[in-house]
Amino acid sequence: MSRSELLLWLFGAVGLTGATIAVVIKVFLEAGIKASISHAFDRHLEKYKSRLKLSEALFQRQFEALSDLYTLALSIEPTRTDPAMDWGEACDHIAGEFSTLEKRVEDYLATHSAVLPREVKEKLRNAELLCSDGKFEITETDKVSVEGNRMANDFFDAVHAAIEALQAHVDSQRET
Repeated sequence: MSRSELLLWLFGAVGLTGATIAVVIKVFLEAGIKASISHAFDRHLEKYKSRLKLSEALFQRQFEALSDLYTLALSIEPTRTDPAMDWGEACDHIAGEFSTLEKRVEDYLATHSAVLPREVKEKLRNAELLCSDGKFEITETDKVSVEGNRMANDFFDAVHAAIEALQAHVDSQRET
């Protein structure tokens, strides 16, 4: 074997070895990149699933809070005792129940505060304060003062404003 054949054979062997090493490195790099991308995607997917599960749980709790708030609002509305009963008489009846209503709103907030939007909590705390202050607007003969009647009307409006705000919040989650 001549020197030129030996060099040619040596360069061919080195070239073949280099090409083989390049192919092996390429395969390992591609596999590593694919595994890395797959791992990152799986991690992102798991985070998304977890957030979705939490979002579903929050929505469920807010939906339950909305249902309970509707129930509370229905319990506030007095039963008509006279076909000629007007709103002022209804407010007198509501004012007569301020102590009970204060406790109901307090219990509702204790149960659902964690999932209520700030706006809804503020409206209900305002309603609770109206009850707290309004119960002192009833005389010893169970007569409701003009201020007590106004507070009952404001209480009713505050609870219904809280319902509207919570309903809008729940509806906005359904659309997304």
